[in-house]
Amino acid sequence: MTTRLCPRQETHSRSPIFGICLEESCEDSPLACRLCVKQHHQGHLIVSLDYLEKSYQKPEVPPKLNALISKYDKEGGQLQKQV
Repeated sequence: MTTRLCPRQETHSRSPIFGICLEESCEDSPLACRLCVKQHHQGHLIVSLDYLEKSYQKPEVPPKLNALISKYDKEGGQLQKQV
């Protein structure tokens, strides 16, 4: 898996992305390093990239998780183009 850096380049430029915020009401970037989680996503549902990677490797992914993964894959792709 390729290490991606935090989209907050001005303050977290060397921090790798830790996970994805699944909080629907969150207005911040869903991609979050550990500093972002602490500063901008406290109390939010965060799924780590490690967990997502392991989920993709399993033959059966629960349908609800698979739908969330697909949703944030699409948004993550859009964010990567903007950064």
